[in-house]
Amino acid sequence: ASYDLPYQAHATMEPMNCTAEVGKDYCRLWVPTQNPQGARDIAARRAGLAPQQVQVHTTFLGCGFGRRALVDYVGEAVELSMHMGAPVQVLWSREEDLRRDYYRPGTHNLLKAVVDERGHPTVWLHRIVGADAFGQAMPQVIPAMLGERVPNLVKNGVARAAEALGPRLIPGKKAGIGAGPLPYTLPRMQVEFINDDPGFPVCWWRSVAPSSNCFAVECFVDEIAARSGRDPLDLRLELLADNPRLRAVVQEVAERYGWRQQRRVGRFAGLAC
Repeated sequence: ASYDLPYQAHATMEPMNCTAEVGKDYCRLWVPTQNPQGARDIAARRAGLAPQQVQVHTTFLGCGFGRRALVDYVGEAVELSMHMGAPVQVLWSREEDLRRDYYRPGTHNLLKAVVDERGHPTVWLHRIVGADAFGQAMPQVIPAMLGERVPNLVKNGVARAAEALGPRLIPGKKAGIGAGPLPYTLPRMQVEFINDDPGFPVCWWRSVAPSSNCFAVECFVDEIAARSGRDPLDLRLELLADNPRLRAVVQEVAERYGWRQQRRVGRFAGLAC
């Protein structure tokens, strides 16, 4: 089976915004950000100041979902304040917000399995094709992640090195999260990631890679159950034999919902774990 997932914008309730005040020897920011150190660093670079001359007031986020870990909108506010010679508030419209997002990567997922007479997968292959969100986004946040223990001179050097490395920094290492390892007992399993990047800016989005990979995995388990004539609950409980804690959770949820009771016509239920 194959599953295609689209590029997805964060669409946070509060669009990207930042208020910046840049003076001769200081910069003050009021900004909803998940990355205050990164906001400080980009403001210092754009204004030609030392990081110690930048003051960041972190406001409530109005939703983040990972989008506010990137600080492009902060740099815009700083540059405009320098140009105007006055405090400036940048507030993107919804259209600008969607147009300038760092999207969840669109992915193509190809899954193949060989099943035995019980409907249990004995061989499992999951091939993921898409852009590497971690490879794109990490170079922008690594300097801030290093923390205050590392001198800013070193941090700026790492920032330049990370920008040069780009997606090669950690090629696909995190893109397979949620595709494997799985909670199910699968004797032979392989997950492949093909970095096919058409150039759209991408970043982590809510649950990051699992938002795509777990969807494909759980749909495929349902497809195997349907092809084998098995109840998707029974198949999952059997595949979770080596994972008793999660097996108990799935069983409890199914009982509370009434999974085995007669369902009404026109009403449908799904199951995933």
